[in-house]
Amino acid sequence: MKNFFFLLIPVSVFFSCNLNLGIDEAEKAAELFHRDLKNNEFDRIIDHQISSEALQMTTSEEWLEIFELLNTNEGIKEVRKKMGFKSSNTNGVHTVRLEYVYTLNDGTEMTEILVLLKEKERFKLKSLEWN
Repeated sequence: MKNFFFLLIPVSVFFSCNLNLGIDEAEKAAELFHRDLKNNEFDRIIDHQISSEALQMTTSEEWLEIFELLNTNEGIKEVRKKMGFKSSNTNGVHTVRLEYVYTLNDGTEMTEILVLLKEKERFKLKSLEWN
C-alpha cells in the first residue's frame, strides 16, 4: 500500500503540470491582443496574432472592420480576465479558451470569449466572441 501511495504522488504532479502547459503562454498572447486592440494596432493583430485557420474563415478586411467598429463606437477602458479557462489537446492541436470582461468608455460591460490555437510554437487567435 505504501508503494502505491508514493507512486500516486509523482503521477498526480506530472499530470497537474501537463494540464497547465500552455495556459500562461495563451494568457500572454491574449494580453498582447488586448494591448494592441486598445492601441488601435489592428494591422499588427491581423498580421501576427490571428491564426491561419481564422483567416481562412474571416478575411483580413472583415477582421479590420470588427476591430474598428468596437474602438470607434464604444472604445475600451479596461479589460479584466474572468476566472478559469478551458484547455484541450485533440490530435496534437492545442487550444485554450479564455473569458474576459471589457469595461467600455461609456461604462457598459461586455463579455469576450477568446479561443487561442497553438500555431508554429505560438498561440494565435482562432475565434473571438463579444456579447
